[in-house]
Amino acid sequence: MVDVPPFSRAVRTALARALPDVSVERARFLGEGWGATAYLLPVGPADAPHDGASGERGSWVLRLPRAGTPWAVDDLEREARLLPLLEQRPFEALTPRDSRLLHDTDGAVCQLRLIPLAR
Repeated sequence: MVDVPPFSRAVRTALARALPDVSVERARFLGEGWGATAYLLPVGPADAPHDGASGERGSWVLRLPRAGTPWAVDDLEREARLLPLLEQRPFEALTPRDSRLLHDTDGAVCQLRLIPLAR
């Protein structure tokens, strides 16, 4: 497993305001794509049940745009507009829930999604 690099103070502050029940200290690196790096953010303390802010069970995924990819923010914004439409469709596969854009205290954009546990 890859160690999680420390999030900037601006990102930590924005996460604490948006999702006070998320444990940033237990964030895990998920992977990198062309435009974003993803981290799994467990909800609550290690021994607590995983009840997300939207009332669903699961964990949050934080996607941060990678440096040097000016188009990445546009992609995250586009996904944030499309994911609520997918939530309304009857898919067999679980789809991310409660997608939202988060602006950190420096004005940068990142994306959060709730990944529900299996039904």
